[in-house]
Amino acid sequence: MSKLIYIVEDDSDIRDAFIEIVSELNGFDVAIAENGRIGIDKLKSMDRLPNLILLDVLMPIMDGFGFRQEQLADARLADIPIVVLSASHNITDLAHKMKARAYLKKPINIEDLMEAIESYAL
Repeated sequence: MSKLIYIVEDDSDIRDAFIEIVSELNGFDVAIAENGRIGIDKLKSMDRLPNLILLDVLMPIMDGFGFRQEQLADARLADIPIVVLSASHNITDLAHKMKARAYLKKPINIEDLMEAIESYAL
């Protein structure tokens, strides 16, 4: 069974590109959510938990921080690693505050994306 990569990202173009790169070209299973609220609700209801979450920071309804707080508060979900996605100039600080395994600065380099998945997906 392929590893499951969960993409929580509000930009539909980025989500679509990630689906193509991660799933269609590299064979990983993918689940998606368009904001943190939908993302955490879906995550809590998943039977098969993801091996890695690619998490945008700035999203409507619930941002990446809110998502991560709820994830860490749930013992079943807390150990799923995240890679933070952001165009912010202080992405290093954001990733540290969110206890992320790594971060990717937008626009995302495809090689860096695949390296992060290979390195951090449990």
